[in-house]
Amino acid sequence: MKAHLKAILLLVFGLGSLASILSLATPPKADDSVNNSMVSTSVAQTATEPLSGQETLIAQASRENALAAELQGRPTIVKIYADWCPACQRLRPVTNELQQQFDGKANFVIFDVTNRETTQAAEARARELGLSNFLASHRAQTSTVAIINPGNGQTLTQFRYNFNQQDYVNGINRAIERVGN
Repeated sequence: MKAHLKAILLLVFGLGSLASILSLATPPKADDSVNNSMVSTSVAQTATEPLSGQETLIAQASRENALAAELQGRPTIVKIYADWCPACQRLRPVTNELQQQFDGKANFVIFDVTNRETTQAAEARARELGLSNFLASHRAQTSTVAIINPGNGQTLTQFRYNFNQQDYVNGINRAIERVGN
């Protein structure tokens, strides 16, 4: 019955809409890399997205949870990446330049969710760094870049499908000021 419903939705709405509908109807499983590959490839540029209700709750719950000692003292920039994501490919030169520009001033963490193997490695690294909740709630949102306060795990700024380097520079500079105080 479920497969029949999916087939009908595919015919009526198309693959991109089906992926959106299924991602809302079915929560991602810990080891389900198939859901990751169903992300729509349409790209809409936005500067910053406000946190959703779920993300706000996650941020509030993690405020008391400092990240790993190796990330302390500098804002942590986390990128969700996949080889198959066209927006990730377009974003790569921007984030590479940011890493060079803010070397020693910010931490950069990339979680590769290209396939099951890289996702499992990303999940293990996220546990080590204290970023498990962040990765669990964003792993299907490739080309997401978030600036996180390592002292409390709070997401300070989040970008998705944003290719404007100056937006990132401004966000990182604000985070450096905030984390340094």
